Amino acid sequence: MMMMGRVGALLLSWATGCGGDEECKAGGEATVQGSVEGRTVDAVSALYGPHPVFDGFFALVIDERTMTCDAPPTGAGKSLVFIFCAPAAARDYSMVGLEDLPEQPCPDLAVATGLLEEEGGSDVASAMSGSLTVDSTGACVAGMFSTTFTGGGQLGGSFRAAACESLAAGP
Repeated sequence: MMMMGRVGALLLSWATGCGGDEECKAGGEATVQGSVEGRTVDAVSALYGPHPVFDGFFALVIDERTMTCDAPPTGAGKSLVFIFCAPAAARDYSMVGLEDLPEQPCPDLAVATGLLEEEGGSDVASAMSGSLTVDSTGACVAGMFSTTFTGGGQLGGSFRAAACESLAAGP
């Protein structure tokens, strides 16, 4: 699959257009339990929107750094990035390896992949299996996940991600 390596340099800069309502903070929120290769994610924000590099794909980013739709994350931190090959819908998704995610948008498939990235966008591990459930969409994309990663680690948790109209790749 052509998406290997940094998958959009996910030290992301977030463009304008954040949706939000009383049930979802401007920067979103998430909880993450577990570890991958000794690394944990102390989530403070969560955003969802079109992938900044791959047309037709979408990203859910849970980050240790503060993010809003119009401000890039700042400082050191890790990101947990889920990539969808179609807009998120309220349903269950099977987690697949990055190499198994279709190369073209796939609105009829309920699959997603995940990456754990360290500051600067370097990949620590990628998803091998698991599930991600989206309970609601709109201004706030909410749900939960349980994912096994390469290297033998597992991360699970929940998210209430602020929906953004666009996300742009960072420097």
